[in-house]
Parts: sequence; structure tokens; C-alpha cells
Amino acid sequence: MASNFPDDVSRAESAIWSIDPGLPREQWLQVAMSAKSVGLSSQTFVDWSSGGGNFKSARDCMTVWRSIKPEGGIGPGTLFGMARDAGWSDASPRNDHARVSPRNAPVSPQKASGRSASIFMDTWDGAKPASASHAYITRKLGLVDGLRVYRGPLTVAGQSLDGALLVPAFAPDGSLATWQAIPAEAGAQKLNAPGRPMAGTFIVGGPVRAGEPVFICEGIGAAWSAHQATAKPAVVAFGSSRLQQAAQSLVERFPGVLPVLVADVGKEALCEAAAAAVGGLWVGMPAAWPVNSDINDLHQTEGLGAVAALLSAPQKPAPEVLSAVQRGDPSQVVITRERARAVLVKASTMTPEPIKWFWDGWLARGKLHILGGAPGTGKTTLAMSLAATVSVGGRWPDGTRSAAASVVIWTAEDDPADTLAPRLALAGADLDRVSFLTGVDLQGELRAFDPAYDIVHLREALMSTDVGLLIVDPIVAAISGDSHKNAEVRRGLQPLVDIAAEMGVAVLGITHLSKGTAGRDPLERLTGSLAFGALARVVFIAAKHQDQGDGTGQDTRLFVRVKSNIGPDGEGFQYSVEQGEVTSCPGVVGSAVRWGAALHGEARELLSDADASPDSNGDSVHDAKAFLADLLSDGPVPVKAVRADAEGAGYTWATIRRAQKAIGVEAVKEGGHFGGSAQKWVWRLPTSGAPLKMLKSTEDAEGAQRNDLSTFSKSEHRQSDQTIEVDI
Repeated sequence: MASNFPDDVSRAESAIWSIDPGLPREQWLQVAMSAKSVGLSSQTFVDWSSGGGNFKSARDCMTVWRSIKPEGGIGPGTLFGMARDAGWSDASPRNDHARVSPRNAPVSPQKASGRSASIFMDTWDGAKPASASHAYITRKLGLVDGLRVYRGPLTVAGQSLDGALLVPAFAPDGSLATWQAIPAEAGAQKLNAPGRPMAGTFIVGGPVRAGEPVFICEGIGAAWSAHQATAKPAVVAFGSSRLQQAAQSLVERFPGVLPVLVADVGKEALCEAAAAAVGGLWVGMPAAWPVNSDINDLHQTEGLGAVAALLSAPQKPAPEVLSAVQRGDPSQVVITRERARAVLVKASTMTPEPIKWFWDGWLARGKLHILGGAPGTGKTTLAMSLAATVSVGGRWPDGTRSAAASVVIWTAEDDPADTLAPRLALAGADLDRVSFLTGVDLQGELRAFDPAYDIVHLREALMSTDVGLLIVDPIVAAISGDSHKNAEVRRGLQPLVDIAAEMGVAVLGITHLSKGTAGRDPLERLTGSLAFGALARVVFIAAKHQDQGDGTGQDTRLFVRVKSNIGPDGEGFQYSVEQGEVTSCPGVVGSAVRWGAALHGEARELLSDADASPDSNGDSVHDAKAFLADLLSDGPVPVKAVRADAEGAGYTWATIRRAQKAIGVEAVKEGGHFGGSAQKWVWRLPTSGAPLKMLKSTEDAEGAQRNDLSTFSKSEHRQSDQTIEVDI
């Protein structure tokens, strides 16, 4: 049969595109040697290899190509013979065979040559819908939607496809571009459709929406895990070398979508480069995992929570990778990344930038702040006062004025409607500029916000506002692990630190003080790991002591700056907490801060009187009751979490159990957490009609509210003798 090609090089370039690049590595090497012997270019070999599962990286491919001698033992005949077996015709013109590379669009089935097209479509059409009992799906904890199982005699690269799971790859126009076969046997090699270069993608979950993240994974197992952990769509790219192509196709098809590329271990550099090329983000596996591990391995070993935590903190590509991509040669990006070096910049070349303050010396944009205090000091009411000032651009206690900005409040303790909104109104807040984080909308269903899953959603929500202050009450709610372990606290707080820096937001976290720490360094008194105080740039402590001067027993409360890495520390202000009724909502009362005189001196000195007061050295069970009421005020808490927080605050478990009985805390079993875990024991405050058995006087305050007032008592909205009338 006469050839229609002008020379052997053109003929070989046509032939190679008919060969499945996902064949076993030994045969892939034979194609490389044969291609080089006939004079094909290295770029043609790299582009062809990019569609196959054996392709490791551009560097690996080029290393193999350079190691081959043109006069080696394998000549052009091997390449042409393999191409004919795949359905290629020596008489076909070159452009009858679609050239597919990471920079080319996928082909439709109609463009394949006759025999391979028939095998390709017959195999897919004859396959049956997959079930959850398929060995690969069971082994990978996967899903079944859109997948099929082939039963028949077809063999690819010497391997039977009988019983294989077929994963379709679709072109952007919705046509079936090819499929990948995954044999049921553990460890078996994935195979591409015969004569079909890998092209297109497969989407797990959906729908894909502009403005939302979509995870792009190398394989189906990782995509399954990404979707199950986040409830967001995940795209199967069918290989690390195709991550960029898959991401590019996605952003072209869904403008405004945020591509988050997910790397297997050992493929981080290629993934980061692909993210840089498409303006996306990327995620790598935790350190110390073996090469080729992926998030499905993490799912099977540590659970979906670990996958969700990993995917909640994607990274931007490093500047040197962005630069390499912008310079143009994608094949050099990985090498550029591996040759990255530390860069030293002389201070003389930098332009110093001032800290941007809401409240000079106290509340800074782009920084994390911590406010700690014992029960009854009014920590949350203080935070609402700060929020109100920011929302209206009001005046601070020292007379200076704040810039105006929106505020977002993430609370896991107080009810926004009956507790926080009244406090904000009494403080004079612009309620149109204050928002509460109430949960996550999961395709129309609202679920509780969980930091292990949802930090990425919080970041997206904040980007749509002019938020200047984010309040987290308590800050331990941001920790999905153990709040007493330094590494887990740093891991949990880092996304908040990043949000603060990236968006210029002041983040204020609220926490308790540990029991029995009076007189110690103020930073050591914060409950939990020392990392809370270490990561925060500014730390405040709220305290109170009985006034020794007039014998009235009135509280004197102190707001003290105990640490600042970005300004002076020490100093503070007196304040009091007053009850008031919201005029436009009769019967609704709340608490508000009234600021007093400025305090001067070191933090430890200012706090010494409060440490010595009778209230702070009183009966341990009395204090434990206040601690429990504060901890359980927003709803039931697992017993294990109660015990951990109590021990972190310095209480013995025996004392906590006595306090539990004293105030009538109930122990009940509740259903599992999001994800389907088993029932567990929780503690909760008395149900409606059972009064909270507190012994403190009604003039005292618990968490900035009177101690005899709670959502479980009919006296919740009783008006105090001193009323502050404020319109909402």
C-alpha cells in the first residue's frame, strides 16, 4: 500500500498518535527508542506521553529520551507495527490522526480510525452500570454514579478487561472522548481504551458553580475522597501530567470557578506549576507519606475529617513557579521549582509600611488578637462593644475614632438572636454591618459550621464583604484537634492568620483563663496550648475584683493589654457591664459595656488586685459551676470535650462532677456528628422549666449577662432597675 507521507518522520509522527500512551513501561520505552531511531523530536515524544498513566513528569520523560542512543537495537519497524495493531493505516494522511497534548482540546469518538473506534464504543455501550460492590469501589471507599463495569473478552496490552471498572472521560462539548479501565484486582494497572489517547475529564459530584472551588485530582480515588469530604465537585484529570489541561478546560467551561489542584506525593512540583498556569490554588499531601500516596489513602487511614482539613487550606503557587510559567516553557517549570533557592533581600531596598490600626496600639488590621478572661468578666460583651465601634466608625475609650467596616461574628456559645443582637444594639452598632456565621448551606440544607471542613467556605464568604473585624467566640472552636497540643493549635489557627493577613481583617478570638493560675505570667493563664498566645500579635485579659473602697460590693472590671508584638504592652481601661432594654423590642434585655478610666502600668501589676480578690479565690465548686454554665450555654457539649476543657482550665474532674449535680446539668445521648458517627454522651443545661441552680447574686455577671438569666429561665427578659433604652 502506497504511503501518503512525504518522509518517514512525518509517517512516524502520524503513527505514534495511534498508540495508547498508557501501555506498560517496557513497551513505552520501546516506543521511545523506535521514535528516536526514526528521527522524531523530543517534544513530540513528551506530548504523546502526557496522555498515559506511566508518564511521571516532563523531567522523567526527557531523562529517558536523552538516555536513548539513536542507533540502539530497536528500529522504526517497532513503532509502525504497534501503530498498525492499534488501527493506524500507512495510507492515512497525517491530519487524520488528532494530535492530543496538554495544550490541545480532546477529540470526539468520530475522529478515531475505524477498528479502534468500533472497539472503543462497543466496549462502552456493552458495559453495565457499576454497583457499590465492585472490588475497586469498595477498596477505595468510592461512589458509583456515571461508572460502568465491562464483561467480555477484550484484552488491552496483554491484560484482560473482564470485570474492569470503566471511568468515562468527556470532552467539553459533552461527547465521550475515551474511557479508562480499572481492573478489579488490587494492584492491577489502569488501562486506556485501545487506540484512544487520553483526553477529557470526569466530574464527581456537582453541579459546578462559578465562584466556588472545584478540586482537580489525578485519579478517581482522590476525586471520590475530595467530593465526600467537602461536598464540592471534583474533577478526574487521569494523570498528574494532565492536571493543567483539566484545569484549563474547567475554567474555560465555567468562567469564575476556582480550580484547586490536588497533588499526589511526589507530584507536588507539577501540580503547583499547573495551578500557576491556570490562576488556581494547589494542595499537597501531609509530610512523611510515601511516594504516590494521595488523599484517598489519607481518607482510608485517617478519615474524611483529615481530608477536609487538608483541602480547607489550599496554597498559592510560589512566586518562582509563577515566574517560570510566565516565561513560557512548561517543561522547565518542574526543574525550576526543584532548583528554587532562598532569596535574601536587603532591608535597605524595602519600603517600611505602618501597621494599619482600627484602634491605635490595640486592634490592628491583618492580625490575630486574643481576649481571655474568667467566667463573669464580660468577655463577649466586651467583644460586642468593639464590634459596635468598628461597625459605625465610633470612638474608642481613649477618645480616638475607628475606621468603619463590616463585622462578622462566628459564635459557638451565645445565641445571636436573644443574646448577641441585643448586646450589639445596646452598644450602638450598625446592625446592617454586622453578620453572624450561622452554618453552611449544603445544596439547600443548612448544617453546622465545622472548622475541619469549612474554613475555605468562610474565606469565600468574607471575600464578598468589606469585613474589617472577625470575632471567633470561643477561639477553640477553630481547632478541629486537641486545643492543648501546640502543633494542632497552630494548624487550626493558621488559616485564620492567613485570612487576616490576606484580607486585612482584624481577627479577635475569645477564650477562658486556666484555673489556679493567679499570679503567673498573664500569657500562661490562657486555657489550652501556649500557641494561642504565641500566634496572636496582641493579647488582652479581662478581669474583675471587688471594690475595697466604698463597701458596696460593686465590681471593678479591668481590660488589660498583656502582650503586643506590634506596639506597647501594658496599660488598660476600667469598665462596667450594665443591663438594658432594647426600646424597639419590649421585653428584650441585654448587657452593654460602659468604659471607665484609663489604667497605667504593667499588665501583671494591674491584674494583681484582681488575682487577690475574694471572688477569684472562692469556693472551687462555686467557680466550677460558673465555668460549666458558660461552657454549656450554647448547647450540648460531648463529655470528652467538657473534661478536656475543664482540665485545661485547672479543674479536677471530681469538682466538675459536683458542679454538674449542683446546677442540674443533664447527661444524655445524642446522634452522631456530620458524617454518620455513632451516638455519644453529652452534657447540657437543664431543659425548659428546670431552673439553673446558680448561687451567685443577681448583681454579678456571667459571661457579660446576669447569672440568674438564661435561655432556660422565664426571667431572661426581665428589665433591670437601671435601663438603657436603645432603638434598633
